[in-house]
Amino acid sequence: MILVIGGDPAGRDVTLLEKRALSGQCVHDGCMLICGLNDVARAITNIEFLRTAGAIAGDVSVRYPYVMRNLEKILARLSQIL
Repeated sequence: MILVIGGDPAGRDVTLLEKRALSGQCVHDGCMLICGLNDVARAITNIEFLRTAGAIAGDVSVRYPYVMRNLEKILARLSQIL
């Protein structure tokens, strides 16, 4: 939840307070993480399809700890930007 104090017509005098950290619930509580994991799953599905179609060879595997570390880095950066 965000509490806005102030807000004159020029929008200069506004203070934002958030319980934990700015940038919202999606960045901090999972929505963006789930979207990132969905992208990984979609890529694996596409690679698996190409493998079964004979376009690529080998098995598909995911380095989960690596994926999570990188997603967390991206979310930290988004938090700073937002």
